[in-house]
Amino acid sequence: GQRHPRLPGPPAPAWRATPHPLSSGAAAAPAGATVLHEVAHMYQDEYAAAGFSPGTWWIEGNATFFELNQQYDYEQRVRNIASSGRLPTLLKGSGPGASGSGPDGIGRYGYDVGYTFWKWVAVNYGLDAHREIIEKVGTGIDRNGVLEEVLGMPIEDIERQWRIWLGASAEPPTLIPTPTFRFPPTVTPFQYPTSPSSE
Repeated sequence: GQRHPRLPGPPAPAWRATPHPLSSGAAAAPAGATVLHEVAHMYQDEYAAAGFSPGTWWIEGNATFFELNQQYDYEQRVRNIASSGRLPTLLKGSGPGASGSGPDGIGRYGYDVGYTFWKWVAVNYGLDAHREIIEKVGTGIDRNGVLEEVLGMPIEDIERQWRIWLGASAEPPTLIPTPTFRFPPTVTPFQYPTSPSSE
């Protein structure tokens, strides 16, 4: 294809990404946010592909951590959710997905929650711990095992400390299952044992 005049050259196949032209005056926001976010994904893919499952708070929050320009205050959004008692469990199970709305009705929920986790790591343990986590998940050790090893505490304590840092209660709320009703109700089939017939 023909190269756009504002691009430095054709996309490199090894990047698995395509550079996009910028409209005039719009370079600061994409360069400080989207570009750095996508470069972080390339870093994840290069050094720890097995440790970053696509579509999760883990991968998207990590890439969001590297953004210099934010669309809004990601941390404050999650702190507001935390103070309302609706912060999700993060490290048991898969945690919130990257897409979808949070309890405040705003999208990007997993991106923002994940961002706060990575920021918490950097604030409390430094960028060296952040780098060490990336390197270790790249060796195939599971996420929680790496976190326990690098941060030096059980996963339950890591979750508690992150929650407290955000202003939430140390323990996640216990969600009461919502009963599912079906209208009209369906008939439950019953089978009655019969005596074997002789033929």
